[in-house]
Formats: sequence, structure tokens, C-alpha cells
Amino acid sequence: MVSLWRQLNAVAPQSRRHVLFFTAMTVVGAFAEAAALVLVVSAAVGTLANEAVSLPLLGGELSQRDVLALAASSVGLTIAAHIGAARVGARMGEQTLRQTRDVTLRAFGRASWARQSLDRDGALQEAVTHFPHQVALLALNLGASLSAATSLGIFGIAAIVIQPQATIAVLILGGLMFWALKPLLSLSRRRGSAWVGDNSRLTNAVSTWSQAVMDYRLFGVEDLQLRRLSTLNKSAARSFFSSRYAARLGGTLFKDIALLVIVAAVALLTLYDSTNVADVGAVALLGVRAVNYAQQVQALAHQAAELAPSLVSLRSYVSDLEGEREAYGDEQIGKISRIEVSSVHYVYPDGRSGLRGIDLEIQHGECVGVVGPSGGGKTTLAQVLLRLRRPSAGSITIDGVDYREIDPKDWTRLVSAVPQEPRLVEGTIADNVRFGRDWVTEAMVEEALDRAGLAPEVRRLPSQHLTPLGPRGQGLSGGQRQRLAIARALAGGPKLLVLDEPTSALDAVSEAAVQRTLVALRGHVTLLIIAHRPSTLTVCDSIVRIESGRVVERRGAHRGGHPVASPDGSA
Repeated sequence: MVSLWRQLNAVAPQSRRHVLFFTAMTVVGAFAEAAALVLVVSAAVGTLANEAVSLPLLGGELSQRDVLALAASSVGLTIAAHIGAARVGARMGEQTLRQTRDVTLRAFGRASWARQSLDRDGALQEAVTHFPHQVALLALNLGASLSAATSLGIFGIAAIVIQPQATIAVLILGGLMFWALKPLLSLSRRRGSAWVGDNSRLTNAVSTWSQAVMDYRLFGVEDLQLRRLSTLNKSAARSFFSSRYAARLGGTLFKDIALLVIVAAVALLTLYDSTNVADVGAVALLGVRAVNYAQQVQALAHQAAELAPSLVSLRSYVSDLEGEREAYGDEQIGKISRIEVSSVHYVYPDGRSGLRGIDLEIQHGECVGVVGPSGGGKTTLAQVLLRLRRPSAGSITIDGVDYREIDPKDWTRLVSAVPQEPRLVEGTIADNVRFGRDWVTEAMVEEALDRAGLAPEVRRLPSQHLTPLGPRGQGLSGGQRQRLAIARALAGGPKLLVLDEPTSALDAVSEAAVQRTLVALRGHVTLLIIAHRPSTLTVCDSIVRIESGRVVERRGAHRGGHPVASPDGSA
């Protein structure tokens, strides 16, 4: 438990004030509860014997009425302490949930895009929703364990004060009981970890299946995938059974053996002092209550074993992300006049070579087309230019400044892109153009839609640019979604615009509108266009051909020359 508490604090440090208050409430509540039990037994024995109650710790004898009044006060104090502990414990769980989610989101957001792109489907969602929830439950579990263990210890102290010899013997028996059940607890932890792992694999498989369900249907493999999911589900269900069975068996055996210990304790008390009925009753009642707390400790230990893998997984995930944090300088620039790529190499984490010694110079206002076979390095070059991937070797400079030293705010203001598969958010058309940039005005949104050739169609909509879109841009055609992504890129007024297959999903009319936009931008914005369609490349000043990560050819005027008409370099 101590180890888990330290690991928890490494991810979500607990408020010292909350911990101290929770501990104090737990101690006060346990002492008050023990006192109430002893006082009730003493009052009952005194009533049966029709005599005053002897309480040496309170300085003499008291009437049954006074003892019951003290017992009632102790119960009231117990209730107040339990209410306080419950509130603070829940607050600690809330704090843990919030902190772990914030830590995970920050770690992911600050990691390099190269690391972000390696995440399997649903990994971030699991790390932000499932793991923090489990870790928050673990925080509550540890608090409850502390409370139960504290109460158990205080009840033991109270029993020692009343009858030390028999209580010590009971503690020895209890220790032997814990030792005897230790293998069962270890088995419970292993089965709990297996359940967490099997359930996680099923969750990931369901996430992947839901995203590719159309493809599975098209290829007629739905039943095959359903059988695979059924197999994973069966494995997870079996792990759940094993975990629950071990937990229930351990709790039942613990309680049954504990009751035997209580019987032994009462037998010992009768041997030591058969005339002191109050002592026998008080220790027996304390023992029965202590069994409940001991059972809680055992059950909570099993729950902690099930929850602990989520903490380990979350710490590992966050640590991995933090190790890939991207760092940039604070150099400020106001324009982009010349881009120089010198001997740039890029090697993927799996060892594949993406770029091999790329040399390229691009002037302000130039439009450069990039062509080549699939897997040749076109998209990798675009990602390296956009600072999404850091070069493994070589350098990229903007007007003589290493682009890694440029302030991120300046960079994102001056550089924009239209990816091959743009992502739209659930919101209005204007929301998708603005894309979280509060400084993009309504006028800028309308101008960007016009420059992307989408304005006439938007104006025909009842709510125009305030028309809401569903998830993944539902409500727009593929061509409209592509032009909306172009409008988003143009809304910020970039000086460098990278387009990856900007017209691949467009019909002839839409492509012509985008072509007009590119022609209007040419000379004012530096353009890098990755494309296969010859028609898209007619606006380019030059065309670069990349094969196997190398520039094998550059055709066309270097600056301000005539447009090039075909992707193979011919004019």
C-alpha cells in the first residue's frame, strides 16, 4: 500500500492539508467508535447488575445514565468524523481524477507529432478516460484502506488496555492468519492484472473494429471479426470470473477465520478472569467490529491489486510521452523570404529511411510541386518542413535561422497546411475555418471561404457559414470538406502553405475553383504542392521529383518562370 501511495503521488500529488485532515478524522472516528462500544457494554453490564459503572480511565464510577450519555456523544463524534473523512476522501479522488487527466493531456499535447502519430487507435482516449478513472478509484481505495487499518489498530489498542494478555494472543493469531492468506492475496493480484489486460485488449479491438466496420463489410469479413471479438470477450469474461472468485474466496475465508480468532479470544478471557463480565463483553464486541475492519482491509487490498495496473500503465504512457517532448527556441520572425533545406535525412523510429540527403531552396512567393511514387518521401518531406518531424540529420533554415529555433507562435502564424485527409470538428462551418483561433474574425472567415471557392455554396445554405456540421463533417460532400480545409489554412494569412493532394477529392468544378485560388496566391504566398494530377501542377513554377527519399530531378524555372504542365518534368 505504501508503494502504491508513492506511485500515486508521483502522478497526482495529494494535498497535504487533505491528507492530514483525512487522517485526523479517521483517528478521531476510530477512537470515538471504540469508546462508544466499550461504554455501551459497560452500561449494559451495570444495568444488569444494578450498580454504578466503574471506569478507571474517567476517574471513578458513573451512573448508567451518564455512561449512556457519554456513549451517545461518542457515537455523534463518530458520525461527524466519518462525514468529514468521506467528504475529504471524495475530494482527494476528484483531485486525482483531474490531475491525472491534466497530466496526460499536457504530456500528449507537448510531445512531438512524430510520437503522437505512433499512438494506436484509442490509446489517448483510454489514457484520458479509463486510466484516470481507475487511478481515482485507487486513491479512494487507499484512503479507505488507511481508514480501515487505522480503526483496526485503534480497536486493538483499546482491547490491549482492557485485557492485554488475551489481546496479544489474538494479535498473534491474527498475524498468522494474514500470513496464511498471503498466497491467496498474491493470486488475487495476478488474476486482477490479467482481467485488466484482457479487458483492455477487448476495448482496443472494439475501437479498431468500429472504425473499420465499412471495410470489413465491403470485404465480407464481418463474421470473422465478430468471431475474433467473441474470443477476446470470452477470455476477458474468464479473467473476470477468476478475479472475482479469488476476491470472494479470500474475503470469505478471512471473515470465517477471524470469527474463530474471536471465539478463541473470548475463551482466553474466561480463563484469565471469568468474573469480569464487562471486560469479556467489551473485548468480544471490539473483536467483532475489528473483524469487519480487517475484512475491509483484505477486500480493499484485492481491489487495489486490480486497480494498480491502470496506475502503472498511465505512468508508463505519460513517461513515454514526456520523453518525446518537442523543444523549440524563441526566435521571432515576421516573414519568410527564403527556405533552405540542406542535406536533410529522416529515419523513422522503426529504422526505415524516409529522406536521404534532401537539398532544396525555395524563394518567397514560389510555387513548388512535389511528385514521385507512393512511399518515395513526398509526405515525409512535407511533415519535416512543417516541423511535425525533426530531421535526423541536416538543417532547414528560414532566412538563415534554424527553423527549430523559431518561436512556435510565430511559426504557426506564418506556416499552414492542408493535409491529404483533413479532420473537421463538430461545430459550424465558421468554427471549422476558425479552428480555435479566436483572433480569426468573421470577415476573415468569409474571405477564406471565398478564396477556397466554397463561398457560393455556403451562401445558399439557410444559416450560411453558421450552418452546423455533424461529426467528421457530416453535411458536406468530400469536395466541400477538402475546400473547407483549404479555407481553414488560408484564414490565418500564412506565408508558407503546404498542400498534400489538395484536389484529390474534388470534381472538375471544385478543382477549377481551387486552381483559381492557387493562381491568386502564387507570388504572394510560398506554396509547396504534393500532387499526382497534372492539372494541379500547372500553377507551379518548378517541380521536384522525389524517389526513395532523394531529389532525383527538379525542372522548371527556379524563380518566377513559366508554369510547368506535367508531373514528369516536361514543360
